[in-house]
Amino acid sequence: MTITGLTIQEIATELDIPYRTAQKRLQRSGIQPITTGVLYPPEALEAVRNVPGKGRPPKKNDTYPETKPQTFEAREPVPLYIVKDKETGEDVSQVPLDANVIFLDEELVEIPEIGLTAAGSPIDFEDMDPDPPMRLWAAGFIRGDRKNYRCVRVQGSSMTEADIQDGDRALLVRARTAENGEIMLVRDEDSSTLKRIRITEGPDGRAEVWMCWEDGSGQKVRLNGGHQIQARLVAIERKPRKR
Repeated sequence: MTITGLTIQEIATELDIPYRTAQKRLQRSGIQPITTGVLYPPEALEAVRNVPGKGRPPKKNDTYPETKPQTFEAREPVPLYIVKDKETGEDVSQVPLDANVIFLDEELVEIPEIGLTAAGSPIDFEDMDPDPPMRLWAAGFIRGDRKNYRCVRVQGSSMTEADIQDGDRALLVRARTAENGEIMLVRDEDSSTLKRIRITEGPDGRAEVWMCWEDGSGQKVRLNGGHQIQARLVAIERKPRKR
């Protein structure tokens, strides 16, 4: 029997909206999938089209460090891209639709892996091994030139409240300016780290750029000339933990 339907990516492409927006609107529309969370009936396209959006945050000023202070707007979670465990064969197709998950229902592309986010292991986004290990990522995450993308392995627990865990892999796109509210790869002399960026107004009225921990500690460090912003977080890959 042939089942005809649309994937979330096809709906997003047809309506020219982001994948996560299409996913959220499907949830609000009440339309149910006709397979295990992958295909939706044709009428889902019109249903998603008619679901009102929730608006967008103001356009960011990307200048750094001379940027004007900005008020942080709440953002949707970074997509969590779950892969099937090849050793256990664990089925992830039954993950609830309201979970922060991107399903493997689209083309995959290879992205180079360039290192660890850890003390003592500074990452140079530009100076890459001529034959780096490659990881597969969903093509829908890639916008523009694939050469602008890298992935790294996360080490540590400083961003657990942002659902970034030790051992995750992070897909990154090249960036050179601080973006308020974004999680970005920041390098100093001897380490590289993923941290939330906050831009605030200092006592003298000038912008101050901070990298902030999200582990409940409230720790933050002001960026200075010794820090270099290298990339912005696009998505997280997590291998299902063995039971």
